[in-house]
Amino acid sequence: MSIIDRFWKHVINNGPDQCWGWIGSVYGNSYPKIGRCGRGSGLEFSHRLSWMIHYGEIPKGMMVCHKCDNRKCTNPNHLFLGTAKDNKDDCINKGRNVQGEDSPNAKLTLEQVKEIRAKYIPRKVTYCDLSKEYGVSSANIAFIIQRKRWKWL
Repeated sequence: MSIIDRFWKHVINNGPDQCWGWIGSVYGNSYPKIGRCGRGSGLEFSHRLSWMIHYGEIPKGMMVCHKCDNRKCTNPNHLFLGTAKDNKDDCINKGRNVQGEDSPNAKLTLEQVKEIRAKYIPRKVTYCDLSKEYGVSSANIAFIIQRKRWKWL
C-alpha cells in the first residue's frame, strides 16, 4: 500500500473548515508520523505529508506550520509554509510562547536568574560554584550568563 493510501487510512476528514484528525501513530510528545514505506526508510510527519499530497514539494528551509495549532490536524487548509522565524512569530502572536518561570520546565525563578548574573565574576565565582548553589547544571548556568537562556531578561 502506498504512503498516500496509508495516510488516508489514518485521517478523519471533518470537512474543509474543521481539523482533520490523525488517528495513526503519535511518537511521544511529538507530531504524528507515518512510515515512508519499507523498513529503515524513516518517518514523515503527517502534516508535512498532507502538504505534499495537496500542494507539492516543500521548499528547502521551509516548515509546514499549523494555523489551528492542533498538532494532529492534517487539513491542508489549516497549514501554511513558513520559516522557523515565521513559526516562532506565529507562536508568540497567539500567546503560546511560554518563557521563564511560567514554563513547566523552569528550574529557576526570575529573581534567581538575576542573582546568578549579578553574582558571576569570571575567575572568582565560577559556573560550577553557582550550579551547586542553585541546584542546576553548570551548562545551564553558562547559558544564563551567556544569555542563551533567559535572553529576553
